[in-house]
Amino acid sequence: MHATTTPVLLNKVQLAEAIGISPRQINMMMAARQIPFIRLSYNIVRFDLQRVLAALAEFEQPAISGEGMNATSN
Repeated sequence: MHATTTPVLLNKVQLAEAIGISPRQINMMMAARQIPFIRLSYNIVRFDLQRVLAALAEFEQPAISGEGMNATSN
């Protein structure tokens, strides 16, 4: 058996489950053009999970340093 390089395309519900959000949030992200999608017809939309994850990585915020947060006042 050989590995395939063909991307697996997910539907909206599958993508929502894969990234842990609701299908309604997927709709809002599509409308805002925050995630890439493939529209095959008016009712058929598919997503490449790797491309969606790459797009979402652009929204990643750096962690806030914990320095000074644990100081106690006397």
